[in-house]
Amino acid sequence: MPASEYLKLEQRLVLAAWGCHMLGYSSNKAMLEDLREVDEGYESTGRSHLVQRILSRGSKCLVKREDLEQYDANVRSHLAYFNQHREEALTLRYFQHLSLLISELFLDWRFNHKNTLRKELNDFLYQHNIRRAPTDPRDTEFKDADLNKLAFWMATGSGKTILMHFHYR
Repeated sequence: MPASEYLKLEQRLVLAAWGCHMLGYSSNKAMLEDLREVDEGYESTGRSHLVQRILSRGSKCLVKREDLEQYDANVRSHLAYFNQHREEALTLRYFQHLSLLISELFLDWRFNHKNTLRKELNDFLYQHNIRRAPTDPRDTEFKDADLNKLAFWMATGSGKTILMHFHYR
């Protein structure tokens, strides 16, 4: 494969990059570095420490506060449901919680704002493509059928099966 056709997988994950952008980060790496040390769990207000940190970034976060808080409440509700059926309570790691928040964002937009989602993704994709070197391959525009796909790229042992249960519920 010619060098001009090779891009790291992370650079090809447009939906992941869009999720990072919506939460106010320039890259997945920047987001994970910023959130890595955030406490797990929830504050006394019911909001997760993770969402509190994201909201503390102010206008960098492009998701409306009330929407992000609702996504966080949904994750907390699912977690409570699973924990009532477990002997040992499950605590989400920051990257698992983050994955679920981005899923909530995507699914909300997919089912409640589909045309806006497609337009936002294609606008983001356009900007994503023009930042590439002239010889790098370009990602193609999203079509409606593309919005029916959601995948997770996570390390072995990182809890993808747990996340699948959240998504199934």
